[in-house]
Amino acid sequence: MLQILEQKGFIERRATGSSMMPFIRSGDTLIISKLNGKLKKGDIALFEQDGKYLLHRVVKVYINGYKCRGDNRYKADAFVPREKVFGKLDAIYKKDKIVECNSKRFKMLSKLYNFVLFRYFNVFCMRAISRKRHKNDNK
Repeated sequence: MLQILEQKGFIERRATGSSMMPFIRSGDTLIISKLNGKLKKGDIALFEQDGKYLLHRVVKVYINGYKCRGDNRYKADAFVPREKVFGKLDAIYKKDKIVECNSKRFKMLSKLYNFVLFRYFNVFCMRAISRKRHKNDNK
């Protein structure tokens, strides 16, 4: 895969898994370009971690690497050094339409989804879990 990315400058792959739902679903066709330069917060990076290739969103940028997380995951991945990042998602083919990942609409929807989900929904879930634990402790 990395050899093709290096030679052609891009790769086309089928998505598997659920870590990036709802934006990327299993079976979608992904166009990933070779990384040229640095990633920004919100970009979707192809990187290697623990012997696996993952495609997750950059949630924090550091001088020497990134913190990434799947849109459908609560916890972030371990720190990803720059040398382990190989590509950036450019487009998603969903049945009969193309979603450009650099479009203003995609970036706005991504930010809104992540803001609502991880700022409010997770706080709500954590409070519910805390209440349940507190209730069980008082029995």
